[in-house]
Amino acid sequence: MKEPTGDSSNYSGRQSGSLAWRLGRGETHSTNFSGGYVWRPNAVEIKNRCIHIQYCTGTDSYKRPGGGDDVIKGWQNGAFAVDSIFMKEEKDWKMLYLARAGE
Repeated sequence: MKEPTGDSSNYSGRQSGSLAWRLGRGETHSTNFSGGYVWRPNAVEIKNRCIHIQYCTGTDSYKRPGGGDDVIKGWQNGAFAVDSIFMKEEKDWKMLYLARAGE
């Protein structure tokens, strides 16, 4: 394997694989991205003055029980902004969770 030569700021890391996969392995230089998603209450939620959102790491999706059939796949797609967070999977412990990227 040969190290990149020249200006290392032009090296962007791995290009294949999902962003969560690359972030989990530290193979991207940027952990900052923004989904820009804004949760808007529907008529029932406005009437009840309550919005209930559930996130499941197992299916990596958000849903709104009692608030409609909205399902959003991907943890970063339900966030307005994300900084230094990635999805971590520990196969030996059979656990999946969101974790903060270290410095």
